[in-house]
Amino acid sequence: IYERRESLTFYDDPGNFFAILTAVTLFSIAKRFSDVWVATGIALLFASNQFVFELVQGRQFSDLSDVMNVFFLTIVLGLALASVTGRPLFFLKSESLVAYCVASLAVALFSALAYLYKGGLALPGLGVFAIALVWQCGWRRATGPIIVMAILFGALVFPHYFYLGQRFPQEFRDQQRRDISHLFANVEGWARPWHYYLTVYWQDLLGPPLGVLGFLAIMESSLTGSLSRRNVLLVVWILCYLVPLSFGVSKVANFIGPVLPAVLLLVGFCA
Repeated sequence: IYERRESLTFYDDPGNFFAILTAVTLFSIAKRFSDVWVATGIALLFASNQFVFELVQGRQFSDLSDVMNVFFLTIVLGLALASVTGRPLFFLKSESLVAYCVASLAVALFSALAYLYKGGLALPGLGVFAIALVWQCGWRRATGPIIVMAILFGALVFPHYFYLGQRFPQEFRDQQRRDISHLFANVEGWARPWHYYLTVYWQDLLGPPLGVLGFLAIMESSLTGSLSRRNVLLVVWILCYLVPLSFGVSKVANFIGPVLPAVLLLVGFCA
């Protein structure tokens, strides 16, 4: 199975399906904000990414949940970008409060799905979407959609965790303790220096050429006075993963998987 790495179409499993769905989603997002050629390039970069191949095959400490998590959070990222540019329902030209509430419901749904698979790695997406709403609408108008998002997210996640906590209390507590311990303890020898996500895993995620372009795109969008809300929000998304995780003791490359779609979009938009 490891000899057939040339194309995602070689893998006949659910991981392949969700990887292709993510590529299609990236194409749709990029086409909304750029032209069809840039969108095609971004989708192809994702579909030919070595890290994605490894996730589909079963990279160490990864499984189908990592691929699904990236897919769900890519949709959240797209809704955040659409909202910060005043078009929250993406394909409909509507900037009403109802439209923002519907977008918030969708974000809550897909974030809850991501949370059920990968836990706290879904939370930065909620925060970035809230930032997008406040940036575009102001605090007063954004409060309603943010409350709607938080309520639905809690309603979707709480019953699952409540059931597990009641049905399997010891196993549930052990799993929660293990997940949190990545931030504070050396889990199975995976303690790494604070800069490891930037100096090592960034290259694993993107490869050397795209990794350099990603850094340049981040610098251009954040340090040169870029007025593009779209690009700045992508930088915020990337930093919301890299910065908190860098303070954790144990570091696993899969944790920054949701950064990949944002970097590809940013590089494409800055090209």
